[in-house]
Formats: sequence, C-alpha cells, structure tokens
Amino acid sequence: MFTDAIESRHNCPIPQKKGKPKSETKSYRPVSLLPTLGKILEKLLLERLNFPFWTNNLQAANKYGFTVNKSSEGAIVDFIDETEMTRSTKQHALVISLDIKGRQVALNTPQGPATLPQHGGCPQGSCTDPAFWNLVANEVLAQSWPEGVHLQAFADDFIFLIKALTKAKVKSLANEALNQFKSWTAKHNLEISADKSNYMHFNKNRNGPRWSAGIRWEGNLLKRKLSIKYQGVFIDDKLNFATHLSELKNKTLNLYQKIKSIAASNWGLNKNIRRKIYFTVIERILLYGVPAWANNITSRQQRLLNSIQRKFLLNITGAYSTSPTTALQVIEGITPLHIKAQMESILVRVGRLRRDCNWEGSSFFKSGFSATKFSSYHSSS
Repeated sequence: MFTDAIESRHNCPIPQKKGKPKSETKSYRPVSLLPTLGKILEKLLLERLNFPFWTNNLQAANKYGFTVNKSSEGAIVDFIDETEMTRSTKQHALVISLDIKGRQVALNTPQGPATLPQHGGCPQGSCTDPAFWNLVANEVLAQSWPEGVHLQAFADDFIFLIKALTKAKVKSLANEALNQFKSWTAKHNLEISADKSNYMHFNKNRNGPRWSAGIRWEGNLLKRKLSIKYQGVFIDDKLNFATHLSELKNKTLNLYQKIKSIAASNWGLNKNIRRKIYFTVIERILLYGVPAWANNITSRQQRLLNSIQRKFLLNITGAYSTSPTTALQVIEGITPLHIKAQMESILVRVGRLRRDCNWEGSSFFKSGFSATKFSSYHSSS
C-alpha cells in the first residue's frame, strides 16, 4: 500500500520546552523529515481525502486547527466574544481546558481490537496526520451539547465555556458535559491529563467573590486557575487581560536585556538593525492576539504599553533616559503601541475574520473589505 518514498524518513528530535530533563523521552518533540516524493504522494492522497470532506461541509464550525480559512486568531476571538456575551447577560460561567495525553493506537483485527500505547509520541511532519485527527475531533465537536455549553478545539486542545444563571446550574452542566466528553475519549482510547487540565470561573458580577466549582475528571480534582493560557493569550477571570500584558512585559524585558548585551547606546549594532529587530521581533511578539485583547484598550493598558515600548526607543535612538516617550516616537516615526494594536485589531477582525467592528465612534463593516478564501480542493478522476 505504501511506497518506499513514504516509508523512508529522517527523524529529528527537537527539544520541546526549557527546564525539562534531557534524559526523558517526553522532553523532545520528534519531527519527521520526509523526502520530496513522499510529500508529493501524501499531498495527492490528502487532496482526494479532503474533497468530499469540504464539499459536503462536514467540518465542524468550532474546529480551528488543521482547517482551511481558520486560524488561532479566529479561535481566540470567537472564545473571547462568547465569554464577553456571557458577561453581558449577567451569567456565571466556567472555562474548562482539557489536555490530551497518552495516545494509543487502536486497530480492529480478526482476533478482536488491539491497542498499542504510544509512550514516545508520534513523529510530526506528515501531511495526512492532521486530516485523520480532524475526523476524530469532528466527531465530538459535531455532537449535540446541552444548552449553555460551548466547546471548541484547536488541533488537540479542547476548551469548554459553560454558562448559566446560577452556580449550581453551572456545576451541573459542567459535570454533564464532561461525562459526554468522557465517552468520546474512551471510544478512541484517549486520556486526559488531570495535572495539565484546569478550570477558571467567571462571576456574573465582575467584582463578585471567587468560588470553587470542584470539577473532577475520573475522580481527580482539576486545578482552579485565575488565568488560563489559550493559544498564546492569557485569559484572566476579570477579562481585562492584565495577566497577558504582564507576561508580555516580562518576556520583552528579557529580550531587551539580551539586546543590550550586543547593542548599547553608543556601541554594537547600528541603528537600522536595531529598528529592524524591533519591528520584526519585538513588535510582533507584543501584537500577537490583538484582536482579542486590544479591542477596548484602557488608559492603564496604554501606559503599560508605552513603558514597554520606551525601553526599545531609548535603545534605538541612544537618547537620554529623561527624554519624553512621545518625543522618541515622533523622532523615529514609530507608531505608539496602543494605536498600532488597535489598528491591527480592526484589520484582523474586519479584513481577515469578517466581523463588523467599532472604534472610537467609527464603524468598520466587513462588506467594505475583500477577503481571500482558499478552496483549492477538487475531485480527481
């Protein structure tokens, strides 16, 4: 069935995360480097597989990873919009993030079903693996869920938003939804890591008291968090993104210290290279996920963004530390971060995600922008 072009590959282990012991297999992410002919053959198979899948509109609307015309930005914005709608209707809500671990290979044989635990992980790099996973994930996303339960997925990251008028109803819906999700994981021999899975509570009153829902998975109590990281954006229980901006500040401060070690005010890299580093690295890190958190920037967030940008402006210009931030922005022609964030937020929401948007009394409508749609799937005779 498979040719040598597909079966031959070069596995390249790449360190996964900092701080993990190098002696453990899980500390590495194996990536398969397939030959060109193998990639071409897999693409042909994938084209044929996806044609009936897309033409018959079988893809779940709330599935984002490995999906045409879907992105992490869309996943974040949809979830934030759903959460803000819950807050506007004065309902209690729970966010439950589930992490899948310990995958198994299950096969039906003449002697009965056989399973093989995958402790070492599956090498990444195949073109068809995401399509096969979509078939599995689509099954649970397409199910009928109780009213007040919202489930969405990006690749193998699943997140629930459960809302109701009372805390008791929220707990009841959460247990019902998890039991339904558990039947799907049992069917496909998937396990949930209780250590990495957690939940967060949104009070219907912004300043209301925090409470513990006591959510369990197979008898293990899930951890309650004050903020959950979803697709690179920290969502806190106040929905003001203070945690996210604080993390951005710490991350960019670390980068700033590294840049200073190779480029001070009067030695090191020249000014043009420093500007390029700022625009291509620093600014892109700071503006990630802006459609979610930069829709309504407060004055406090504006001051924080200015303080982050100021360090890099001083490094680029070599000016005195007493120089006003606004003067540095004008001299270098660099747009203030809060304005750039709001500009990109509108551009992504209206132009890419096709949503109407308002900003400081001005309305932007998706009908006034053209969008690129990718639909390259076609039948093969």
